[in-house]
Amino acid sequence: MIYLYIGILIVSISFAVLSIYIAKLLSSVSRSMNDLGNTLSEVEQQLHGITQETEEMVQETHHIVDDVKEKTDALQPVFQSLHGLGSSLIQLNRSIDGVPSTLRSYTADHSGKMTEAYHWGTTALSLYQKWKMTKQETH
Repeated sequence: MIYLYIGILIVSISFAVLSIYIAKLLSSVSRSMNDLGNTLSEVEQQLHGITQETEEMVQETHHIVDDVKEKTDALQPVFQSLHGLGSSLIQLNRSIDGVPSTLRSYTADHSGKMTEAYHWGTTALSLYQKWKMTKQETH
């Protein structure tokens, strides 16, 4: 019987030690859960702050995009004018490029007339000079 009491005593001591270790374990788990709750609370606050900053940045980005769009729209007539100016310059260059060929064609077509006009001009100048000399000799 004594062995029975000793066995019960050993089981009781073992149960008491086990209960103490379980209590310490549960206390440690409780502290860990409290720390985890505090950490999650801090993370939540930081995420809230980051979310507000992100929303402000998105709003500012929208304002910047709207401002750039307004300025781009305001510059659109300038770009259209520059496009029109470019088209005009291209047409002017094409016209200028055609001038030498037009002159060559004109001179080729009228070279005989120009030569004849030159001869008549020199003949008229010659006659005028002779008339002038005869006029001076008579006076």
